[in-house]
Amino acid sequence: MLDNGADYDALSQPDYSQPQDDQIASELRRCQRALKAQITINEARKRRLLSIAEMRLSYAEYEDAKEGIEKNLAAMFARLGNSGVPKVTKKKKKEKEKIAGQAAVSTNGEPAGINGLGLVGMDGNLLVPQEIVETVNVLKKWKEIGKAFDKLEEERPGLVRGLPRSSIYEGLEKEIGEIEEGHKKVQAAHEEEEGEEEGSGEGEAAAAALLSQLSG
Repeated sequence: MLDNGADYDALSQPDYSQPQDDQIASELRRCQRALKAQITINEARKRRLLSIAEMRLSYAEYEDAKEGIEKNLAAMFARLGNSGVPKVTKKKKKEKEKIAGQAAVSTNGEPAGINGLGLVGMDGNLLVPQEIVETVNVLKKWKEIGKAFDKLEEERPGLVRGLPRSSIYEGLEKEIGEIEEGHKKVQAAHEEEEGEEEGSGEGEAAAAALLSQLSG
């Protein structure tokens, strides 16, 4: 029961300066918070995927380069083995195969190995063209890079090649925290910039008012 007219006026005329929350507004805010959190998670996942993709692209480029060096080296040895060997006709093909077989076997019946290429001098020292030596050195350096990739793959299976043993999104908490901290810094800087602009606008308005009074 209402005691007086003042109480009735307070009930009949709501105070809009302090609006009461309703279910729709509450749900909207909840969805907004969930959306903001999901956007941060998606950004962290995107960064993780991007780092893995860059690593795999680097490994693919390494494999292509190493394969090219190995093919180049094999071609050098092939040219070296064929140098100085006269071309034969088709009729002498069998004779050529026989000579090649004899050259590939040493006197004791075992494979002649590098001796069959004619890379051993009269003094028994190995005679290898400088071009081959340089290519082998380059290949060794590339294989050292391959060891670094192997170490990364051992630490995090699936990072460089193959399939991961677990979800690639494990341990995202740290990255999500870094992203949220970055967002807070950006928001703080934006608010500070807006405050400076408002202060500047108020100063300009005060100066204009003062100028108007003086002119009046």
